[in-house]
Amino acid sequence: MWRSVLNEVVTATAGYVGRRQIQPNESALIQKMGVTVLIALPGLVLHYAKDKDSPLNAMTMRQVLAHSSIDRQIKQFSLSAVLLDYFVLPHVRDKPRHAPGDDTDQGLEKPPAIATLTALIRDGYFSKAMSLARRKYDWEHPSTDSTPAKQRPTIAQIKAVAKAKFPAQDDSMDALPAISQMPSMDARSGTIRWSDDAQTRDQEKRTYGASSVCIERKDLDLGLRFLKRQASPGVGAVSSAFLRHCFNKGVQSDKAINDYLLPFVNICLSGNLHVHAMETLLLTRLALLPKPGADFRPLGIGGALYRLIEVTVNKKYESSVSKKLRPNQFAVGVRDSGAILPALAQAMFNRGRKGHAKNCDFLFIDMKNAYNSIRRKCVLDGLRRYAPQLVRWFLYTHKTSTTWNRYG
Repeated sequence: MWRSVLNEVVTATAGYVGRRQIQPNESALIQKMGVTVLIALPGLVLHYAKDKDSPLNAMTMRQVLAHSSIDRQIKQFSLSAVLLDYFVLPHVRDKPRHAPGDDTDQGLEKPPAIATLTALIRDGYFSKAMSLARRKYDWEHPSTDSTPAKQRPTIAQIKAVAKAKFPAQDDSMDALPAISQMPSMDARSGTIRWSDDAQTRDQEKRTYGASSVCIERKDLDLGLRFLKRQASPGVGAVSSAFLRHCFNKGVQSDKAINDYLLPFVNICLSGNLHVHAMETLLLTRLALLPKPGADFRPLGIGGALYRLIEVTVNKKYESSVSKKLRPNQFAVGVRDSGAILPALAQAMFNRGRKGHAKNCDFLFIDMKNAYNSIRRKCVLDGLRRYAPQLVRWFLYTHKTSTTWNRYG
């Protein structure tokens, strides 16, 4: 069912719902509804499975959708519209969620589960697994030297951290070129429709990049393989594990990747997904990771579909970009580099200190809130210089609103 909705978004982009040709405004509407259903449907089915009092489940949904009268509505309005009208919106109406007050106590942090630690070790994130294991041991075996479990931040604290950590937008340093002026791109072939005027065409290429990323099947296979299985879902319940389950099952999944997932990814990368649908796809959940003391590090958790696109693009270009960034950066594209680099630095320092070797001195600079203070214009200039193929995707993802009015 979920893959059928994904296919509907792809065919609607091409101007069809089933065999019926549709107009651009209807295509945009189906894209928006489809992306909304893609995010909401797995969580809704999961809720049905957990709610013993609910008469609905995945099998009931299929039976309802197979009814002749519903089938006619699907052909007339789209599968996404029917799923919204009959299942998603009634659930939102009947099971409303109320946001807690700004100062409501959120309780204590929970220790990481064994399954989480196992997944981290399996995927090669040893330093993170070790850090969480220590925290778990401290919480379960408290002593005078152990760090006690912390209070989860209140909504007021989350708002305060977000305000402090993310500087106000700078009109000059955060200004980006208009998406409306970007030449259109064919999602299938990757062909960009440049201006016929030579001077205008040259300016377009300087502004938006002379070429743009277009994903092939081998790239997407790599992206699916490198999705972090233990990664938390963003807004909605679509997780990395869910995507791997949908597209790792033999011949049927092979066809689904070629016919649904690969075209959808290139529709997003080329800018053929309507802005309102893109806003939904980019919705991000804000999480606060505790730092030593009373401070937090804000982390934006995007949806699994968006992360799949990001991972696929990163794997496609990380090798070439990494070579261009050396000798200034060494950790690009290296898994668990946050643990590897300090260990190498310490070993080199010890070599100079104990063996009197030359060129083993280090200068460490820790800039406060450095990552969150990077200006978008600087990122754009860097992409134009080192990875112009990514300019289009950067603009689509950073000129589109990703605000979500729920904190947590």
